[in-house]
Amino acid sequence: MFNLSTETKGMMDFHLTEEGKEYRLSVADRFDEIAHLWDSAMGGLYLHPDYLRAVDNASPHGLRLLFVQFYYDAQLIGQACFQALSIKGKDHYQPDEKASMCQYGFFHSLMDFMRRKIINRTRLNILVAGNLMNVGTNFYVFSDEVGEELATRLLGKGIKRSIQFLKQVRGQKFDSSIVKEFNEEQEAARQVFRDYRYYQFSVEPNMRLALLWDNFEDYLEAMSSKYRVRQRRARKKLKGLTIRELTLEDLAKYREEMHALYLEIANNAQLNLVNVDPNYHYSLKEHLGDRIHIRGYFKEDQLVGFFTLLHNGGTLDAGYLGILTEENRRHQIYLNMLYDMIAYGIKHDMQEIVFARTALEIKSSVGAIPEEKFLFLRHQNPVWHKLSKEFLKVFNTPPEWNQRHPFK
Repeated sequence: MFNLSTETKGMMDFHLTEEGKEYRLSVADRFDEIAHLWDSAMGGLYLHPDYLRAVDNASPHGLRLLFVQFYYDAQLIGQACFQALSIKGKDHYQPDEKASMCQYGFFHSLMDFMRRKIINRTRLNILVAGNLMNVGTNFYVFSDEVGEELATRLLGKGIKRSIQFLKQVRGQKFDSSIVKEFNEEQEAARQVFRDYRYYQFSVEPNMRLALLWDNFEDYLEAMSSKYRVRQRRARKKLKGLTIRELTLEDLAKYREEMHALYLEIANNAQLNLVNVDPNYHYSLKEHLGDRIHIRGYFKEDQLVGFFTLLHNGGTLDAGYLGILTEENRRHQIYLNMLYDMIAYGIKHDMQEIVFARTALEIKSSVGAIPEEKFLFLRHQNPVWHKLSKEFLKVFNTPPEWNQRHPFK
């Protein structure tokens, strides 16, 4: 149960009962109003005020951040950042242009036709309990004395209250909520959302690589000869390119070029929920400084590629990248980027690299291992909620790929 207690400008408080105890939950969508209450030591990079301000200042079109804090006896016990996303299907879904009845068969072509017709007509307001810009459950944290099950139940109620906040304070109706994303070991948390009548589903696996080597040469030595030859061949193809760290001044200078390169990759994705703002990388660098590493690949004076790495404790997270397609074919830029990320991570004593999704096979060729992640979906309307499970079967089609095993 809960009752509404306060509402001030862009902030709303709720009182709720869980396991016989009274909790207070605060929801806001203006970080400056609650910055003095936010615990910067509670949570990793993605809950740090610097990161939140960076994204808030250059958030994708149609995306609003929600800042949720949980209290017990006036003590802060947890905080989370949700994302309220308003989308038009036709702006985020690209049809499979390769699909044809001759190549894939009638059923595949029919399914793709249905996807296009339905998604192109779809307008959705979705509350995302998660961060669409990275992988994992980096969007919330609770103090150690709060167990996993209780934390997840409070999180679930935070989603419901956030939907109410958006309706009452912003006049926006959010029909659906998505929780992203738990791994196999988080069974207690996953069970809570199943109890809340969310549908569980999987998407492409997260690709991650444990950095077990003292230097890059040791990493190469651990590979079979076939993959060492592959790496040497790829490095030779970089001839004619220069590679360097991009400064804040560079990010301002190449802002438009970087965004065009990013879109060249993003627009090839069949389903892409967010397109980052042209100022996104500049804002991240401005607020995070040395906690973000952005490397540019140049052909003469032309920027032909870039990648982003974020320091999240002992983990190095691969962020957005961009590559000029024809130069990638000529110089194998993407494969070389993966090697450069690994070399950077080893040099800086990172424990692992999270490569995230897409391009699964090539990531596995440098040693990355797939990790299955589970997401949860719920629609507020009971009828649409039942239908959403069937929609997932039609629209969520994980790609076929072959996992490579490069190590001896």
